[in-house]
Amino acid sequence: MTVNSKAAPWLWDNTTLNTAYQYGVKDNIAPSTINSSSGLDFAAGNALTINYLNGKTSAYGTSPEVDAKGYFGSYTANGFGGSSGLGFPSKYMTADWDTYLNQLVGTFADATGAIIGTPFAIGLGRTVSIPVGATQLQLGINDDIFGDNTGELNLAVSQSVSVPEPSTIFGLGVLGFGAFFKHNLDKSKKSNKQDKQTS
Repeated sequence: MTVNSKAAPWLWDNTTLNTAYQYGVKDNIAPSTINSSSGLDFAAGNALTINYLNGKTSAYGTSPEVDAKGYFGSYTANGFGGSSGLGFPSKYMTADWDTYLNQLVGTFADATGAIIGTPFAIGLGRTVSIPVGATQLQLGINDDIFGDNTGELNLAVSQSVSVPEPSTIFGLGVLGFGAFFKHNLDKSKKSNKQDKQTS
């Protein structure tokens, strides 16, 4: 999928939609979205992996120059007002303190676009777990003024293979050992029985 440099990770307004998640001057376009119609299973607890493939963006109206990490190392966008003084989407990504200008970011949302869970940074790649109530993944750029952005990013989104809990792996190991032990015990009994018949 492709994320346009003018796309924000979610939309908001002052009355009904994501009112607690406001940022920037609202000159952005809608996020790029992906849902179960793509063939991915959006059941809660399943994991999706987002990987950057290629493409670049610019925040300054110039030729695209940065990849999905954004302007890495320039400054941290979390809590920073930016040129507008109104903040970036990343100010709501408290766990991702090192999110930069024009970095690839995202959130899960319901069918109306309302944020489900906590928005997150992605950069070059990330695996995320689908929260209860989410029906789509929304992706965009971390910025406060989108109108002068140029370029786009190309990504791959895939279903991750879930890894069993350690206790489950141990249980499977015990079952496997039990089956192996029983097989060899039966084999040994059969061999002893044949030896007795021969003698």
